[in-house]
Amino acid sequence: MYEISKTRKYKNDIFRPEHMQYDAEADEYICPGKKKLKYIETKKQKTDNGYETSRKVYQCESCEGCPYRNKCHKSQSNRKIEVSHKLKNQNRKATELITTDDGIKLRMNRSIQVEGAFGVIKQDFGFKRFLTRGKRKTETQF
Repeated sequence: MYEISKTRKYKNDIFRPEHMQYDAEADEYICPGKKKLKYIETKKQKTDNGYETSRKVYQCESCEGCPYRNKCHKSQSNRKIEVSHKLKNQNRKATELITTDDGIKLRMNRSIQVEGAFGVIKQDFGFKRFLTRGKRKTETQF
């Protein structure tokens, strides 16, 4: 999310849940049209690898008369958002870590190292493409 969050499109999208005001005491979001999105339920989902996630679902009281209605959502009913507060905190911590001086150095080194290995394989060994198909045969050729 770090690279996506730096884009102009992401920063200017005022309808994203990340850009809405959150009132922790009342457990509700406030949209750009000053409408309140109140907590209605918690959805639990299990991923393919067995990890269980829980997301809170918030729904607007009434989207009638809102000047942003057509830009905000295309639903016939009121606006709904799903938020995982645990994921939100993890993203915040990750962003803090990768924007430190050490994090910047690690990101810079990582971008250099991978290209160097492919450069050696392509330039020094004259490798152009695999002549076989399938993972097993390709690993053998490599």
